[in-house]
Amino acid sequence: GLSAGILVGLKQLIPDHVLLRAVPAVRVRHLPLCSFIAALFMMLMRVSGLRYLTVTIGGLASAWIYLRYFQIRDTGRGDFSDALSLASFFPESAQPHVMKYSSAVSSGVDGILQKRQ
Repeated sequence: GLSAGILVGLKQLIPDHVLLRAVPAVRVRHLPLCSFIAALFMMLMRVSGLRYLTVTIGGLASAWIYLRYFQIRDTGRGDFSDALSLASFFPESAQPHVMKYSSAVSSGVDGILQKRQ
């Protein structure tokens, strides 16, 4: 969970840094998805259980929610850049489809946060 959260933080800080010059190039922004795929693969191969996948998803989600909505910045609260949108965690071919649903998620979180203030 912690390592997955750190990957989300790195995605925020240096998203376009190239880690592996292959075809296609592996960039820091791809690491959270790679972490999820690795946890899913290990569960399916019975190397680890469902608990590891759940902890990975929890780390990714909690880090994203904190950085997106609660992190105190010079410009206010949260990082609402496109680089940290929910859709940016998915492959580019899937992003337009995810954007349709992520707006509903963002509206729900915004509503919850406004009630708390």
